[in-house]
Amino acid sequence: MLNGTVVAPFLLNINFRLIIIAIVVFFTAFSGYLNSFIFAKTLKYNKETVIALTFNGGMRNISAGAVCKR
Repeated sequence: MLNGTVVAPFLLNINFRLIIIAIVVFFTAFSGYLNSFIFAKTLKYNKETVIALTFNGGMRNISAGAVCKR
């Protein structure tokens, strides 16, 4: 909820830069999920560990992608 409060003013004026940032954040998060999944499958972990690693890798990259300077 706190992140939404910080981002809300930027959503009032949607411009090309904001769209590019959203695309970059999406692909950064997606690559985290995909790389974590591939890594876990390559090491032949059990199903529960694959799921845990996949979500952990993806969620970490969402935070990394969302932090940008104005």
